[in-house]
Amino acid sequence: MLTTFNLRPSSIGGFHDCAFRFFNIHLLGIRSWSGYAAVRGTAVHKGAEVIWKEAIKAGEKKFSLTTAKDAAAQAVEEEVTNDEREVRFFDFETKEGAIDDAVKGVEVYARDITPEVEIPAKVETYLKAKIDDDITINGTFDAFTPDGTIVDIKTTGRKAVPAKYIDQMSVYARLAQANGLEPNMKYQIQNVVFLKNDTVAHLFEREVDIPSAQRKIDDIVKRVKWYKKHPDDGHIAFPANPNSYLCSEKYCPVFDTCYIRNDVPF
Repeated sequence: MLTTFNLRPSSIGGFHDCAFRFFNIHLLGIRSWSGYAAVRGTAVHKGAEVIWKEAIKAGEKKFSLTTAKDAAAQAVEEEVTNDEREVRFFDFETKEGAIDDAVKGVEVYARDITPEVEIPAKVETYLKAKIDDDITINGTFDAFTPDGTIVDIKTTGRKAVPAKYIDQMSVYARLAQANGLEPNMKYQIQNVVFLKNDTVAHLFEREVDIPSAQRKIDDIVKRVKWYKKHPDDGHIAFPANPNSYLCSEKYCPVFDTCYIRNDVPF
């Protein structure tokens, strides 16, 4: 029986992509796994964190790229050996390949992103707010600039579409407000792109939409409350989406038993 629920800004997009997968992972606690791209992304984030912590300490953009790359490589090692997480590599994916990619990603981040942006005021900042008696929202944003821009680092296989992240970033902005910070209603995507034969970087800045984010939070909260009163009917509040781009055994932990995929009653 669900007693408490923690909503994360990064899960908002997953809810809209397939509410049933969201329900199984975030409410029922069905264990998911990290894939190659997620492991690589975690490692690039770690390298960037090292870069900015050193820069903040120095008061200027001064850091050891070697230390940042070593941190990224170590992050891959920790991800694949962590007993509390499951990592699945497919086809020709390997730990060594993830390390090589992550190190290259950090190099590109340092070369192409850091010269173009401010040193953050905060990095890897955890925030939490109470929504209801037993519902909270919590998450960690990658950086917060001196002028109040929420920053998120994205590692992708193709150039990111900034609008795709407006919900997540708007929820971060709402969470920042709830914790006494003063976001300036903008978000910045620092995008490292792993193309087939190259690794490149892009920088985007857009405006958040807090009213829209609040409506989406309210929608999820209403569904959670309804489910708590009807624990046998979670699929009604959180229906499956067979057209989800993540609808495959590679990405979904309930793919084989999904009621829509198997065309059977819930």
